[in-house]
Amino acid sequence: MKKYVVIGLVVLLIGAMIFPFLKKDTDVETEFIPAQFAFKDNLATKWNQDVVLSINVTSDDVEKLDLVYNDSIFHTWEHPKGQIKFPFNADYYGLGTKPISLISTLKNGETREDNRFVRVLSDVVPQVWFAKVVSSYPHLTSSYTQGLEFNNGTLYEGTGQYGESMVAQVDLNSGIVNQSKYVKLDNNYFGE
Repeated sequence: MKKYVVIGLVVLLIGAMIFPFLKKDTDVETEFIPAQFAFKDNLATKWNQDVVLSINVTSDDVEKLDLVYNDSIFHTWEHPKGQIKFPFNADYYGLGTKPISLISTLKNGETREDNRFVRVLSDVVPQVWFAKVVSSYPHLTSSYTQGLEFNNGTLYEGTGQYGESMVAQVDLNSGIVNQSKYVKLDNNYFGE
């Protein structure tokens, strides 16, 4: 009998030590946000397209509400209530992803924020282009070409590789380097 009491006490002691780690933390307080965007995820829009932002104000304690877009205050409401519909055009800062926030200032001076991102996409539909080879010319396969330039109908080529970098005039029809119009870079330089 004594043996079962000891085993029971050991099990209770171990359980008391493990239970707090297994218990879900229900004491964590989530921050109350008195005004928030009605959309859950981030916002996507196209350039030059107006979007109506829906904002829910759920507390009478909000003295002031600022709509901040990319660190600039876009609009301010004094003593806002209920649901707000705001026409928003995100073009001001151009294309890309920018932060947008609602900053609620409460009667006691505290501030609370609801933060999201706005992704502004281009309204231009890309054109599909195709390349067509109209002619080809010989080229030295040993040249690691870094750049080509035509100047007054003459081809100049810059090549890379340590010990082989050069800038030279090249005959377009033969691909041969003009040795009188040729500059080799020092061996410790990689031409680009």
